[in-house]
Amino acid sequence: MEVDATPTPAFAHRELPRDVVHNLYRQCDQEDMVRLSHVCQLWRQTLHDYTGFWSQIDLDLDKRDPDLKAAYWLERAGQRPLAIDVCTDWGDGDFETQERSTMEYFTVRLGIVLRGCMDRWQSFKVRAHLRTLDVLLPIFAGYTPELTFLSIVATGEPTISVDTERPLIPLLAPTGQQDGAPLSVSIESYIPRFTTFGSSITELSVEGTHDTPWTSNDILRIFQSCPNLVDCSLCLPGTDVIGRPLFDGFVLLSQLITFSVSWVQDIENVLNILRLPALESITLHEVNWTTAAMSALWSLFGSSHSLASIVLTDEETAYVEKFVIPAPFHVNTLTLDSLTYLEVVGNPLVRPLLEHIVLPHAETLHLTSFPFRTVHRLILTSPDLDELWLSDITLIPISTNRTPVTLAALRTLQLRNCPSLLNHIHAPQLKSLRLFNSHSAVARSGASLCALIKRSAPDLTVLYLRAIDITDQEMLHCLERLSGLNSLMLNSCTISDTVLRALAVPPSPEGGTGWLLPCLKTVQLYQNANITPQAVVELLASRRSSRKSRIKCNVNFAHKLSDEDVKALSSYPRSLTFRV
Repeated sequence: MEVDATPTPAFAHRELPRDVVHNLYRQCDQEDMVRLSHVCQLWRQTLHDYTGFWSQIDLDLDKRDPDLKAAYWLERAGQRPLAIDVCTDWGDGDFETQERSTMEYFTVRLGIVLRGCMDRWQSFKVRAHLRTLDVLLPIFAGYTPELTFLSIVATGEPTISVDTERPLIPLLAPTGQQDGAPLSVSIESYIPRFTTFGSSITELSVEGTHDTPWTSNDILRIFQSCPNLVDCSLCLPGTDVIGRPLFDGFVLLSQLITFSVSWVQDIENVLNILRLPALESITLHEVNWTTAAMSALWSLFGSSHSLASIVLTDEETAYVEKFVIPAPFHVNTLTLDSLTYLEVVGNPLVRPLLEHIVLPHAETLHLTSFPFRTVHRLILTSPDLDELWLSDITLIPISTNRTPVTLAALRTLQLRNCPSLLNHIHAPQLKSLRLFNSHSAVARSGASLCALIKRSAPDLTVLYLRAIDITDQEMLHCLERLSGLNSLMLNSCTISDTVLRALAVPPSPEGGTGWLLPCLKTVQLYQNANITPQAVVELLASRRSSRKSRIKCNVNFAHKLSDEDVKALSSYPRSLTFRV
């Protein structure tokens, strides 16, 4: 909540009774409470008596006597649930000095104070050096029945080897408690080991660093200690290969719905130990798509019958087609009946997977850097597609004699660097069409667009073209068939003022003609070299003749404007935004 710190007249705050001020504080965060308390003595005293203010405790180990501050705030918080945030900026060098024992002494003192109120922890966050965590965390051996959020952020270099037993996070799950509050845990730069407390965790986010020596056994231990996970995200950059775990069985995570793993090259050593019958969404980022990895994911596809979303991404997108040699992968076709969302970006080495799946109920496809044959097969077997996003599709047939794929439910189509795909799509229900080209203009883009609009006769409401070589005649040919269009965006295109002047022609009752694009509401023009300020002014002047025909226009001109142009454009402050 934002609070105006402007001083309040004396008569105003005197008229507010204490209970009203108290209720006001209940709507504020801690910073706003402090600002409001400066109004007068009554407001300061009301804040001092408000236990909700004292229940949010921020403790800095770098400052003097943090344990005394904690005790002071706890005394005034009453029996409220507590949100505790502990931090320190101690670095590696600080632990090599003579002050190390003093630092550890204050850490222990604070830990003892906080241990006494663990039954009221609702949120506990700590950001500290690894050595500080090794001292602080073991003190917290006990039950945290009210805890809903735990965050641990470790700083400094790891001090233990891969084979060393790591210290426990000794929080305990309440004895006999079956249905506790959902617990969210966030771990950064620290390899956690949980006690029975792990069974309370429903949401787990782990983010490693290049200095965190993760192994498959570390990951296995997390899964074994957190059997009730619903949402799990592991981001382990720098891990590279984790190796096979010292375990021959599997871990059943019967409630896991969302699973994300990033930067684990040998992903098969994670997937092969898991059984995820309730899984609905999986995201894998920066994976080495070997035959073993694809086989492991394939097995997961076959056993997770509720899987609705698959995302496979790679930061490297500049693959050279002739050097892309996918690993051997020979299996039967698999139908994923529950899948509605598929996104595969940046790694064509996963192509064998896409060539063997069928998605009869897919609603959204995002595909990047795949050959036309793979894309064509997928969309041909996905009649329920609502959104289709394709980028850098290769080996598109030049001939337009092939029968286009009918996508009767498609409403959104976005093509990047492959506008000729329009020749192979029939989408009569299309509402939004976006064509991008990040390279030089692609030949015959305008012809492909015209052919789609003529063939499908879609009732488009949004049209966005970027770096498309479309002539004025082709553009007008399209617009004449798009009477329902309300948003037109043209970026770095070859059209000229002719198009804008056609949009500016008013209706003629005698001639039986109306506006071109009568439903148009917004126009965005960016860096179109052949568009002049004069044509923009003509368009705005004509369209403001009636309320129904008025439009909003946003323009970034490709050339420097004269003073006269700026003056003319400035005459339309309500309907025009432009850059000089």
